[in-house]
Amino acid sequence: MRKADFPGGTDNGAVIPPDTQGTVGPNHLMAVLNSNVTIETRTGVVLSSIPIASFWSSLGGINEAFDPRVLFDKYADRWIISAGANAASPTAYILIGVSQTNDPTGAWNLYKVSVDTNGAGWADYPTLGFNGDWIVLQTNVFTVSQGAYVGSYIYAFDKTDLYAGGAGRYTVFHDPTGFTDYPAVTHDNALATEYLVRNWDGASGTLRISTITGAVGAEVLTTGVAFPKAANAWQDAGAENFAPQLGSTARIDTDDDRIENCVYRNGSLWAAQTVYFPATGTPTRSSAQWWQINTAGGNLGVVQQLGKRDDPSGAFDYAYPTLDVNANDDMMLGYSRFGASQYASANYSYRLHGDPPNTLEADTVFKAGEAPYFKDFGTGDNRWGDYSNVAVDPINDIDLWTIQEYAGMGNTWGTWWGTIALSRNIATPTATATATRTSTPTPTPTPTRTPTPTRTQKPRRTPRPTRTPKPTRTSAATPTPASHWF
Repeated sequence: MRKADFPGGTDNGAVIPPDTQGTVGPNHLMAVLNSNVTIETRTGVVLSSIPIASFWSSLGGINEAFDPRVLFDKYADRWIISAGANAASPTAYILIGVSQTNDPTGAWNLYKVSVDTNGAGWADYPTLGFNGDWIVLQTNVFTVSQGAYVGSYIYAFDKTDLYAGGAGRYTVFHDPTGFTDYPAVTHDNALATEYLVRNWDGASGTLRISTITGAVGAEVLTTGVAFPKAANAWQDAGAENFAPQLGSTARIDTDDDRIENCVYRNGSLWAAQTVYFPATGTPTRSSAQWWQINTAGGNLGVVQQLGKRDDPSGAFDYAYPTLDVNANDDMMLGYSRFGASQYASANYSYRLHGDPPNTLEADTVFKAGEAPYFKDFGTGDNRWGDYSNVAVDPINDIDLWTIQEYAGMGNTWGTWWGTIALSRNIATPTATATATRTSTPTPTPTPTRTPTPTRTQKPRRTPRPTRTPKPTRTSAATPTPASHWF
């Protein structure tokens, strides 16, 4: 059943964490990390790999790019990419781009949006989703001067405008009660609602659902339309360096319980997060928790399934889970696994639609860790993550791919692709050659100096906002468009 098994992007020695992110298209894979943007064939042949800042360089004024995300929109046959830029700087931006075709080595429409025209705020940990009308980017905004939390900024970009290489029209909402509100990857191009899910309160076992609705250009954000609730609570975080590893007394940071990704499929929202147990006292283990939540009228927010990849014995910790769901409602959950008996590994589990509710099939190591890992650039924080990705194959809408992090040799992090082939009577797709473009020829990347080691801003612990959210809507200026070629 397992099909792909080869590297994604690799450690360049300059950044922690990698922010493991990638997805699959009809002929290519993209691994988009804090180090490089790497394009491969579906069999793992590297076609291009350039520094992430170089990908956005045609926009001008981009000193650094970080926290990247990438998606493939199978309905439009386009790639979507996002990032933050110029952290903790008055010239901070959010970045958004779409490919002009299904070939990611070809031309892109790239845009930058100033986070704060007064230079007072900057954007951290942007999240990315879409439906038939919008590409939605959400980010946590902090003040440049003191690092104080401002709120969640949610940008609803006109998807048709971006795909056409237009001005980059969008509506932005400022929500002081939001934090890492994750917009859904919507597997229904006719759905007029874009859902967002955030962790709300682990101590009460609740999430929060919000929605974007209305006509393009006249969108309405409604926060707190439902608060799905689990039967059991969890804690939001453990110690900074929490998870053990073989061959070292140094532990690895597993961060907090924010939502790691969210998808909509067949009337349900599915979401994944890291949680910590026991629910009270000192946390002793981290687990990969996943949800299926009803969106039907009258049942919005009703929990249909809630499961975990968990080890009550404490032998293994699980963190940074993400998921996706195929046309048959089969689900794949990818994550990192840690334990005193192993090096940090890349793992997944899956469940078939007919499996018993709330359960997963076997915990599978698809890339074993190779050595101990400790890389903190002098901070004491042994960063990992901050996330991963799972994506359904756009060719058949059945097979599922994941890209996960593992501990490599020589104190490096690495990323690895894995696939489960759930399709029946469908031939394994053959990677095709990149079509010849009629646009500007591909430039040869020029050598760059060895970058100074950097550590991306650590995601902030979830604040506890006042729970009286009100929808807001703010129009904003037009971003700067550009095109980019590999």
